Amino acid sequence: MDVLPDKYIENGTVRENSTLLYHANFTLSEDISLDGERIVLPFESFEPTYRGRPQNGTELNLSSIRRFSLMARR
Repeated sequence: MDVLPDKYIENGTVRENSTLLYHANFTLSEDISLDGERIVLPFESFEPTYRGRPQNGTELNLSSIRRFSLMARR
């Protein structure tokens, strides 16, 4: 999740400035079924980063969320 970034135009292309991102990690159980598994991530588990660096003391403001995306990796 991230807050709405500042946008600017460079050479006719709309660009976005870097923003504060929030991410949460989770682990799937070993015995996952073919039906899948439900994952619950409380908002309190999301940690803020800016350009990959942790940002301490920055709480997630739910009213400022403008975009939500998922990324999965092993």
